[in-house]
Amino acid sequence: MPKIIFRYSRLYDSHWRNWLKERSIGNEQKILEKEPILGLIDKVENIWRLIEKEVFEEIEKTSN
Repeated sequence: MPKIIFRYSRLYDSHWRNWLKERSIGNEQKILEKEPILGLIDKVENIWRLIEKEVFEEIEKTSN
């Protein structure tokens, strides 16, 4: 079975920081530091692990 690996990407981080800056309202710029982002990655990965097998089984069933 395939395994999804969640990793921090400096390239994507830079892209999303720029995206957030462009869309900030007024002086408000919510730019996360690297540590909170790593915490979010861990949270998403933990949630994914709970449903991973079920998702892959459904993909397999649907795509034959």
